[in-house]
Amino acid sequence: MFGLSPPQGMIYIFSWTALVLGFIALLTQKAYIDSATGQVTEIEVRAIGKLKTNIPALVFVVGGLGLATFAFLRDSGHPVPWTIEGTLQPVDEANPLTSNEINNLDKGIIGFQPSRLVEPPSIHANKFRFQYEIPDGKEFEDEIETIQYQNGPDFIGTILIDKAHPPAERAPHYRKYNLYIERRLKQP
Repeated sequence: MFGLSPPQGMIYIFSWTALVLGFIALLTQKAYIDSATGQVTEIEVRAIGKLKTNIPALVFVVGGLGLATFAFLRDSGHPVPWTIEGTLQPVDEANPLTSNEINNLDKGIIGFQPSRLVEPPSIHANKFRFQYEIPDGKEFEDEIETIQYQNGPDFIGTILIDKAHPPAERAPHYRKYNLYIERRLKQP
């Protein structure tokens, strides 16, 4: 969601929750004055020590702001669009796709996670193309683990994206893959 990885999304949720709750606590706090000494009451916490009544709220605000800054700086690389292209090919080369099957490949779906699409996947005949945003300085193989193709009950295919499975063509901000699909057995 929002192009964030799940751990990064959780950090943002926790940091903004702490920031908002700390801010609310600061706005609604009361300074409790000890009637005997005329000074602000202090709270003693075993592991931390003595705190004045407004310090816990400030800790929430500063901690939330720190977590939000950490999450932002961790993934602050400007997104760069990458073009990913490929060819859908049968696993079994001895049994090539018919022209009717090639025309029906357009009805399939290409999927991957996380989704930071600039341009949605398009499939024409047995060729596919899409654009994907990746933080500057990172490689496509660092962001995506698999590309999957599914065409109803007829075809399925998966590409493992890693250093051990090199693309058919590689250039800066460009990858070309051969996605091998296999026919599913049709039920009688």
